Amino acid sequence: MDLAMLGLMNQLAWRSLWSHRAKSLVVGTVIALGVFILVLADALLDSIYDGMESSITSSITGQLQLYDKEAEDKLSLMGTLGNFLTQPHFGQIDDFEIVRHTVEKHPNVAAVIPMGTDSALIFSGNNMDQALQELRDALHLLAPLHSNQIMVALQSPIARVQAIIEHLNHEYKLIAQVTGQSKSTAAAMKNLKIVSAEDFWQQFALTPEPQLQFLDTRIAPLMDDSIPVFLELLGTDLERFQTHFGRFKIVKGAPVPSGRRGLLINDFQYEKIMKDRMARVFDSISELKASENTRIEENKALQDYINRRSKEYKKWILSFDGQTAETIAVELRQFLGLPKASLEILIPRFMDLTDDNFERRKTFFYEKIRPEIKLYPVNIGDDLTLNKFGNGDSQRVRLYGTFKFDGVENSGFSGLFHLVDMITFRELHGYLTEQQKIEIAALKEEFSTPEWDRNDVESALFDNAETEIDWSSFDNEFEPNQAPSSGINAEISADFQLNPEGSQSIISQINEAQQRVYPQSEIDRGATVSAAVILKDVSQLEQSEREIAALLDQAGLPVQVIDWQTASGQVGQMITVMKIVLFIFIIFVFSVSMVVVNNAMLMAIINRYGEIGTLRAIGASRNVIMGIFLIESFILTIIASLIGALAGLLFVIYLSHVGIPAPRLEIQFLFGGQRLYPTMNADNLYLGPLVILLVGVSATFYPALLATRVPPVVAMNARE
Repeated sequence: MDLAMLGLMNQLAWRSLWSHRAKSLVVGTVIALGVFILVLADALLDSIYDGMESSITSSITGQLQLYDKEAEDKLSLMGTLGNFLTQPHFGQIDDFEIVRHTVEKHPNVAAVIPMGTDSALIFSGNNMDQALQELRDALHLLAPLHSNQIMVALQSPIARVQAIIEHLNHEYKLIAQVTGQSKSTAAAMKNLKIVSAEDFWQQFALTPEPQLQFLDTRIAPLMDDSIPVFLELLGTDLERFQTHFGRFKIVKGAPVPSGRRGLLINDFQYEKIMKDRMARVFDSISELKASENTRIEENKALQDYINRRSKEYKKWILSFDGQTAETIAVELRQFLGLPKASLEILIPRFMDLTDDNFERRKTFFYEKIRPEIKLYPVNIGDDLTLNKFGNGDSQRVRLYGTFKFDGVENSGFSGLFHLVDMITFRELHGYLTEQQKIEIAALKEEFSTPEWDRNDVESALFDNAETEIDWSSFDNEFEPNQAPSSGINAEISADFQLNPEGSQSIISQINEAQQRVYPQSEIDRGATVSAAVILKDVSQLEQSEREIAALLDQAGLPVQVIDWQTASGQVGQMITVMKIVLFIFIIFVFSVSMVVVNNAMLMAIINRYGEIGTLRAIGASRNVIMGIFLIESFILTIIASLIGALAGLLFVIYLSHVGIPAPRLEIQFLFGGQRLYPTMNADNLYLGPLVILLVGVSATFYPALLATRVPPVVAMNARE
C-alpha cells in the first residue's frame, strides 16, 4: 500500500468522523470515560500503596530491616504480636555498633537504628493496694505523733480500707453460698475475719507495719480489680528513633532525655484502654457523635455499653479515698437535686445518659469529678516496674510521656508498640549490657572462674557421677525461724520480717541507674534483635537492599537484609492482598471498557453498511475498508484518551488539595492518615490512554472485519 492510498484513507477517515459526528461523539465519550476511570483508579491505587508504605516505614520498620542470617524464623515486627503466644526465634545481632558503622558507609543510608520487640506487664495495684499506699503515706507524715493522735488523723484512710474489707466479706460470703467453701475461700474468709476484728486495728496503732504487711499479702490479692496492663515493647535508641521516624510526635509529657533510661506509652492505648472507665464512656460517646452523628436513643449497642458501665459503680466508689468520696457526693447531690442520697444511688443516676443530658453531664464530669479521681492507672513521671512476660528479668523505668504516629493516631495500628530505651530493653530481654559484662569480667577475675563452652556445660554438670556435694555447710542457712507466740498479732509479726537496709540499697541502685547518662557508644555497643535502615532516597530501595547485603557479606557479618513489607509480617501480607484487590478492580474496569467500546464500534459500523457497499462498488478493496475504520478508531481513541486523561489529571489535582476522608478508623492506615491526598505520576498518565488505545483498536478490528466480508450489493441494499 503506497503513501497516496494511505493519505486517501486518512482523509476519508476524518470526513467519516465529521459526517457521523453524533455517533463519533457518543463513542468518544465512552472512550474518554474509560480513560478517566483508569487514570483515576491507577493514581488512587498508587497513592493508597504509598499511604500504607508511609504508615509503616515512617513509624516502625524504616525502609529496610537487618536481622540474624541464621535466625530460625523470618523477622516479623508486626506479625507476631504477643511473643508469648508464638515464641518466634529471630536470633540476634551480637554487636550492633559494628553493623551500624558498616551499613552507614552506603551513600543512600541516612541512619541505622537498633530494634527489638518483647512483652511486659505493669501492675498499678488494685483498690486495696492504693488504699494501703495512702495509709502508708499518711503514716509517714504522722510518725512524730502519739499513737492515739495517729489513729484520729488516720480515720479517713482507715475507713476506706475497712470499706473495702466489708465489700470483700460480702463477696466471699456470696462465693461460699454459690460454689461452696473451698480451701481457698475458707482461707480468705479466715483472713478477712482477722482484719475485721477490733483488736487488729487496736494493735495497728501500736505496730502498724506488720498489720500493713498482712493486709498487703493476705487481703489485697483477694481484690479482683487489679488488671495488669499489657505492653508490647519496642526497644530502640529513643533519640535517633524520634529524629528519623517522621510520624513520631510527643503528645503528653516530654521525650526521654538523651542517654537516659525511660518509657514512652502510646497515646492511643493510654486514652482508649488505660484511662478511667467512666471517663472512657464520655469520650467514646463524644467521638461517635462527632464522627458518625450517633444518637444514644437510636443505638442499642451504645445503650448496653452505658448500662454495663453504670453498674460498675461499686468498684468505682471503692477507688475513692474518704475525702474524695465525700467531695464527689456533695457535688452530685447538688447537680442531681438529691440532697440526702448516697453515692450508691447518685452515681448510677448520674450515668443514666441520654442525648438531652449528655453534654451537660460530660462537662460536669470533667470539671468536678475528674480532678478528684485517678484518671490513669499510671501517670507521667511515675517510676514503673516492667515485668517481662514469661522468663526474664524485671526492670524499673520512668514513664516520661505518651506519643503518637502523626496521621494514623486513631488507627489500631497506631497503638501497636510502646517505646523503651535500648539499655532497659537489653536487660529486660536478657541481653548483657556493657556494664554487666564489666561486672561479670571482674567477678571472674576475682574468683578465677574457668570459661565453659555452652555445649559442654550440661555434660560437665551431670555426667560425672562420682562428684559428691557436702550439703552440711548449707544447713545453718536454712533453719526455720523460731516459732512465734500465740495470738493474731504474734502470727502477723512472725510472718513479716523487714529488712529496711536491704530495701534502701535496692532503691539506691535503681535511682542511680535511672539518673545515669549513657554515652552513645554504650547504647550502640551490644546485642539487638534487628535494626531499621532509613534511606535518603526511597526510590532506590531495591538497589540499596542488594548493595547493603553485599557490604555485610564483605565485612563477614552474618546479617541479612529484607524490605519493609517483608519485615511487617501479617500487615505486609494485608498490603499485598489490598494490591491484588485493587488490581482486580482495574482489570474489571478494563474488561467493561472493552465490552462497551466494542459494542459502540459494532453498532457504528453496522449503521454504515450502505457507505461500505458504495466504497466497495467504486473499487475499494477490503484492506482499504479495514484501514479506514482502523484509522478512524485510532484518531477517535487518541483524541478521547487525551481528553479523558486530562480530566483525570485535573480531578486528581483537585483531590490532592481537598483530600478523600477515611470513612473508618481502619481506613486511616490504608490512606496513611485521616485523608488521602492522591498524586499523579507519568505512569498513571500514559498507562490509561495506552490501555484504552489497545482496547479501542482491538474492539474496532472485529466489527470492521465483519463489515468487509459483506458483499457490496447486500451492503448497498442495507442503505435502502
